[in-house]
Amino acid sequence: MAGMRLKTTAFRFKPGGLSEKKLHESSQRLGEAVIENGRVLFDASMPGKGTTFRPAFSNWRARALVVAEFASDVAESSQRLS
Repeated sequence: MAGMRLKTTAFRFKPGGLSEKKLHESSQRLGEAVIENGRVLFDASMPGKGTTFRPAFSNWRARALVVAEFASDVAESSQRLS
């Protein structure tokens, strides 16, 4: 059987104009809001500076639409926090 590729990427939520402390607090709230929404789930960590989100797309059927839906969910959650 062919090995499964795990598609993991990392990104930071950086709307601009925030201090590192405020950016961290905002990122924590965003992560909680996305998880509370329940449509998508991702890990958050703090390597070095700042909160980093790390979604993993491990389903072999995942296509660009899945990634677009994920991005839309994160964007919607961030708008609700503003």
